[in-house]
Amino acid sequence: MTGADGFVVFPAATSSAFADQLGAAEFLTHVGPLLEAGTVGAYGPKVADWYEWNRQGGYNPHEVVDGKVCAFAGWLGWGRGKDNSSNKALNAWTSALNAHFDAKFQVRPFNTHFVTRLKKRFHDAQLARTMASLAPGALLPKEARVGLPPSGIATLWWAMHRAQGVELHRLLLMTASLMFLVRPATVWAFQEGDFDVLATPCGRIFVVLISRDVKRHPELKVAPDRREIEVPLVWGHPLLVWAYALFRARREDRAWETLLGREAALQRGGSAKMSEWLRAACPPTLLRLPEGRRLSSYSLRIAGVSGMRVGLHVEAEFVMRWGLWRSLAMVDTYTETAYGRGAIVGRLFSWAGARQFQEAGVFVTNTTADGAAAAFRGVASTEHGDTSAAAVPQLAPTAVHILIPQPGEWHSGVAAAARGRRRRLQSGH
Repeated sequence: MTGADGFVVFPAATSSAFADQLGAAEFLTHVGPLLEAGTVGAYGPKVADWYEWNRQGGYNPHEVVDGKVCAFAGWLGWGRGKDNSSNKALNAWTSALNAHFDAKFQVRPFNTHFVTRLKKRFHDAQLARTMASLAPGALLPKEARVGLPPSGIATLWWAMHRAQGVELHRLLLMTASLMFLVRPATVWAFQEGDFDVLATPCGRIFVVLISRDVKRHPELKVAPDRREIEVPLVWGHPLLVWAYALFRARREDRAWETLLGREAALQRGGSAKMSEWLRAACPPTLLRLPEGRRLSSYSLRIAGVSGMRVGLHVEAEFVMRWGLWRSLAMVDTYTETAYGRGAIVGRLFSWAGARQFQEAGVFVTNTTADGAAAAFRGVASTEHGDTSAAAVPQLAPTAVHILIPQPGEWHSGVAAAARGRRRRLQSGH
């Protein structure tokens, strides 16, 4: 039996359970054009493919059974003729479809054990097809990716120091992935204020990150994770450059943190978009990457993990907790043992080492506004190769006023700490 819209109406015996889950039996007999149009607009081409395949076969798109999903996988991988020029990852389609059904009907019908096994077979078949098309000795996609080297991090930091507007916002969102070991999907879910810089009354500066959507951590949707990195007030320190870039970004646009979500329609698309940003900021030819190796959004997390473990010998347990992983195996997966030990890597991740901020440099320990201004002028210091007056951002005096406490507050904090030390010495503790 065919409905008025041309879709096959499935017998009640095979559809009643699904109808009960949906709470809307009418969807089994009619799919309105407005619903289909809304689906395509909200979830993109992956869900549109599911509707198109059902339309071609005369099936009801809201009837989801294992056999039909298996046939759909074959249609994606081998049945699309000349349009099938690249491999299709079935898990990307099932994730998008689960999101669609979850939003519309509060069910996720593509999560069965059968579909999980099917995705494994689909992946193996795609890999075999990829291997058959590769030139002899070519690298597999997983082997091709490489961590962002220290020279790439230095390039990223220099670009961030000079950038404005959307370019600055993209660079900062990439640094969130590098420093806090977060996935692009986590960055995609940022809300306003989730990646920010703050100052305490005693003059300390911190970069704060709040994660609301983390793989295999559904509890964070209710109780988001919060982490922070203290910024040393050291003349020209790269973390101070980072903090000041964050300050500039929030002055330009309070909602800049949501840029990835606005540029990538789906959460899973965040990885491809961030890879695009990274390759634009750090061209492979500039970094002299070997043939076949490439940068991707994974390169940022690989660089972060490898910088901590190889460069500073940070314990794997700390890296696991910092990256919000549930096993040490994931830390090993992301560690490149031959990763460089560049000076910039050591300074960026010094907060994660056993010795906190053992830096040689000019510290802001006085109580004058001039001393605080000197720290921010370090952003355009000789370390960055530009000492001209024009290189010092004109916002620096305002930034100093907001981020650095006034002399009275600074002095009172130092005096209170000194009084505490004297009391402990006198009491023998």
